[in-house]
Amino acid sequence: WTFVPAAAGCQSLPGESEFTVGGDDATFADPCNHEAKATLVFRPEMPDVVAQTQVPVHGEVIVWLDQFGELTKLQISRSTGNTALDDRLKRAAMASNYLPKVKDCMPVAGSYIFSMDGNL
Repeated sequence: WTFVPAAAGCQSLPGESEFTVGGDDATFADPCNHEAKATLVFRPEMPDVVAQTQVPVHGEVIVWLDQFGELTKLQISRSTGNTALDDRLKRAAMASNYLPKVKDCMPVAGSYIFSMDGNL
C-alpha cells in the first residue's frame, strides 16, 4: 500500500491513516480539494416483486458528513414514491461509509447525494 502523508496547507505532517477494507479506490484529481465520496456503498434491497417489474424508480438522500466522514444527518431529497423503498434507501445510506469533503488540504464537513435506481 502507498500512503500520502497528513498535510496542513499542503505541507506534510506526522499523522495517522485509516483504511476501509473493501471500499472503492479513493483517488482524486486534486487531493487538497474535493467533494465527499462514498467508499463502501450498500445498495438498498428491493423486494422480489419490485425487482421483477419494469417501471423505473429513482430516489435520492442527502447525507451530511462531519470532517471525519461520519454521517451527522440525512434527508430524502427525491422520493421514490414508495415509503417502504424510501426507508430502504435511507438504511442503505446509513450503512455506507464515506470520505469527507477536503478544502485546502483539510477535511471539512460537507454533503453527499446517495441515490438509488431500479425498477418498480
